[in-house]
Amino acid sequence: MSVAAAVIAPEHTPATVTAVSPAPLAAWLGVSVLLTLAPFERLQPLLRLPGQQLSNVEAVLLSVLAAWALALVAGRDIPGPRALALVRSPLAAPLAALVLVMLAAALVAPPTASLRGNALNMAGRYGLALLVYLLTVDAVRGGRLDRLLAVAVAVAAVLSVIVLLDFWGSPLVRAWLRQFRTGISLVGSQVRATGPFQYPTIASMYLEVLFALGLGYLLLVLERGRHQAAAVAVAALLVVGQAVVLTFTRAGLLTLLASVAIVAALRVRDRGVDRAVLILGAIALGIGLQFVASRSFDALRLRMSTEGQDEWYRATFDAPLRM
Repeated sequence: MSVAAAVIAPEHTPATVTAVSPAPLAAWLGVSVLLTLAPFERLQPLLRLPGQQLSNVEAVLLSVLAAWALALVAGRDIPGPRALALVRSPLAAPLAALVLVMLAAALVAPPTASLRGNALNMAGRYGLALLVYLLTVDAVRGGRLDRLLAVAVAVAAVLSVIVLLDFWGSPLVRAWLRQFRTGISLVGSQVRATGPFQYPTIASMYLEVLFALGLGYLLLVLERGRHQAAAVAVAALLVVGQAVVLTFTRAGLLTLLASVAIVAALRVRDRGVDRAVLILGAIALGIGLQFVASRSFDALRLRMSTEGQDEWYRATFDAPLRM
């Protein structure tokens, strides 16, 4: 199972919670919707308020959290064992403490130059992140981890295909993507694929998270002997790897390989070198070959050895002192 899946997995199974509640299903549907729609945030806000704008993705997020809250109330989980289990989840207390510290710092920030407003805005964003974490925990504890990972793999595959079509210059795809981003990203003369994201680095980061979840799904289906699902997962992971490579993000490539290495090391520790470890090795090798074949050697060397494109171009002029 991936590192990301291990973080949201419960410390104990919810065997003591016997009451049937609609909250886990609502949580699973909510996380699935967020995974699917989060990459497609339009540039134009959905709603403009005094001092605040609401995007289409933010509207979906608030709707998902509201539906989950209603499900918790309908299932009489607040207060109750399920709500208590959510509060006791591994990262709930640290995240709550962080939000409280940020809120306290925001309240004492100077009100000039919108410092307090920006600080409150960031504290609110981290508060929403805490709620999304609890939403995900509830979805996983409802016994739907495998389905949630399957959704993540499907979303990653579709999103990666969009990134690839963007890099290949599909006119229809690029025309459709104008509603999500300002233009095409370049480093030197090299196109950095972004898909529906505003920046290639953001695209890479989102795909990196889905890639880690995909590794967990791959091990899960291998354990259950679902060979066709495992083959689909491997293909999806390689497509995701290609998409991250085409974003031309150095940290993205390192994160993919580090994710495979961590999962493989944990697998070797628990099971030794088995078929799953060999498949993980093949995935890492495939991503490495994709990287080498993606650009010219000079472009790869410059990108990996310099901080920015300012060092890509250098000229020296030696003019005579007299004409």
